[in-house]
Amino acid sequence: MRSGIALSRLALLGVLITPLAITSSGGPQPPVEPGDLLGSTGNVGGSLIDLDPATGAGSFRSNLGAFGPVTEIEFRDDGTLFASTGQGESSLITIDPETGVETLVGVHDFGSLNGLEFVGDTLYGSFFEAGAPGDDGEGSGGVFLVTVDTATAALTPIGPSLPYDPVRGLAYDPQTGTMYGVGTPMQIPEGGGDSLFTIDLGTGATTEIGATGFSVGGLELGPDGVLYGGESSPPRGEGVPSARLLQINTATGAGTAIGGTGFPAISGLTFGVGQQPSALEVPALDAAGLVILAALLGVAGFLALARRR
Repeated sequence: MRSGIALSRLALLGVLITPLAITSSGGPQPPVEPGDLLGSTGNVGGSLIDLDPATGAGSFRSNLGAFGPVTEIEFRDDGTLFASTGQGESSLITIDPETGVETLVGVHDFGSLNGLEFVGDTLYGSFFEAGAPGDDGEGSGGVFLVTVDTATAALTPIGPSLPYDPVRGLAYDPQTGTMYGVGTPMQIPEGGGDSLFTIDLGTGATTEIGATGFSVGGLELGPDGVLYGGESSPPRGEGVPSARLLQINTATGAGTAIGGTGFPAISGLTFGVGQQPSALEVPALDAAGLVILAALLGVAGFLALARRR
């Protein structure tokens, strides 16, 4: 991997770039609640959408793409929504899911972060390093497991190039300590489509699980323990194109369609998390509670006066 030069410039880039926020069109949307499923549509439609995990049905939330097509989205435990962009120059950004405001964190070398996943406070990614274009206009290629600095966007590679190109999604199971990945293997497996595999976070080594039977553009483990996927492109010849939300078997890799989203592609998936309170919350009192409080204050005042006599 040419990371000695290509990735060593990333920290400097993250420091030199002044944070820039751009607002997408559309009005404010409802806050994301814990367990809500969000998706991104990449360079096809350029949207942030809400998805119903039970039916797959999708609804528009906001436009995306101020810094390029959004390839992946991922919530941190504090409720910050991180995202990555691709199609040439790769960027790490944050998105306000209520307003659609996109804020630049940093820019990488030519390539793309196609998968993102938090393990605690550490953000992991699958980075396609396109490399410097040669005489034929093509880069050297290579897909690597990396950690991503959420303050500067700097990347730190883990292990050798992965035997999948691309790796479009990552999902972590905290109960078993397993990181799942989905991507196109160098050799197409029996059953077709992309493959589900596991990744060793210490070495980057992968273990094949099996073919999904679908082209998968996003991967996320739900609070119900179900591994969800999103089609990167819908099946052809079925009328109006609609990418489907998928359920993926973690033991076999086989995918099952839940239902159409109504959108042409899914490039990223993430579930809402619990928001951190910004201040101490004081419980609200109803009318009866206010009457009782007033009575208690009156008694306290009477007793204080009685002690002075």
